[in-house]
Amino acid sequence: MKQIIERQNLRGRAIFVNFEDPRFSESLNSELLDQVVKFHEREKHDAYFYFFDEIQNVAQWEKWLHLQLGKKNRHFIISGSNSKLLSGKLGTALTGRHLTVELFPFSFSEFQRFTTEN
Repeated sequence: MKQIIERQNLRGRAIFVNFEDPRFSESLNSELLDQVVKFHEREKHDAYFYFFDEIQNVAQWEKWLHLQLGKKNRHFIISGSNSKLLSGKLGTALTGRHLTVELFPFSFSEFQRFTTEN
């Protein structure tokens, strides 16, 4: 996610939050998400980009995100490593508003090919 922010020149317009950070452990709920948005949007930009890692740790994040998607100029990229994100619940909560990309680690032969080509 941090690479996307750099490569797309989104510094200043993007915020990255890892919800596995222990400093968030007492407040993993939709209020925290509201605080992140409020903090980020203090600066005026034409568009805001939110990169949320391990979002499955936040209670009720699907409902919160569903409400946010109707608001202009907000773009969300979420990721997680939990099977909850791969379940059918995500598709139901965000019907028509999400693109699922599953990433798997390289197999040994893929790793060898990658390291010899680069």
